[in-house]
Amino acid sequence: MDKLKTVKIVVAILTFLLVFGMLSAIGIIFNKLSSPKNQETNQTINQPQGSYIDNFKIDTEGNVFMLVKGGNQSDRIIVTNPKKNPSPITINLVEQKNE
Repeated sequence: MDKLKTVKIVVAILTFLLVFGMLSAIGIIFNKLSSPKNQETNQTINQPQGSYIDNFKIDTEGNVFMLVKGGNQSDRIIVTNPKKNPSPITINLVEQKNE
């Protein structure tokens, strides 16, 4: 009688492990399939017409420092981090209104 009780306990434990493993596998597969794909978007740097990137530097943390000149404005530095927002950077040239 003692052997029968041991067999029942072993079968119950193995059944639990089998069901838990299958549910875990289904959950992992579902998460991978339902996760959104990386949608590539552009970072836009609004700069006046005639602006251009004269120079750039990348530091150890991945920050990109861009020296932007022209556009009837003084020189300026724009900082972005592609690691935090991995998307292409474009300069959107904005026409200046002469007032």
